[in-house]
Amino acid sequence: MRAQQLQLLSENATQHLWKYRATRGWHRREPLDSPAETPVEEPRLLRRAIEMIVDAKVRSKKDLIVSDIGLGPGDIEMMAVLPPGYFIGSAEIVPLEPKLKKSETAPRSGKVVPFSKET
Repeated sequence: MRAQQLQLLSENATQHLWKYRATRGWHRREPLDSPAETPVEEPRLLRRAIEMIVDAKVRSKKDLIVSDIGLGPGDIEMMAVLPPGYFIGSAEIVPLEPKLKKSETAPRSGKVVPFSKET
């Protein structure tokens, strides 16, 4: 439609393309529309980078999880397409719980200081 609006196609070429589309059944559903047909790209570079760093002993798996990447082991394995359990036993995840300080003294009473208006 856009090529026709920009006058890049003649009337005959436009009609031919619409007929071609209909004969292929693309007026109902275009190719690769369903998620099952759409190819999913798997990142290779991130996986190779992590494996290279660990194999060359530049950083340990524990260091990668705890200080460098800062995500959970399962999340890193999923994003980098690493085998499940690649980081098992590498780092211990410690859940942090907020601790509020309890006030040991009674709240102080304050003195209100009036402000004078300048005219």
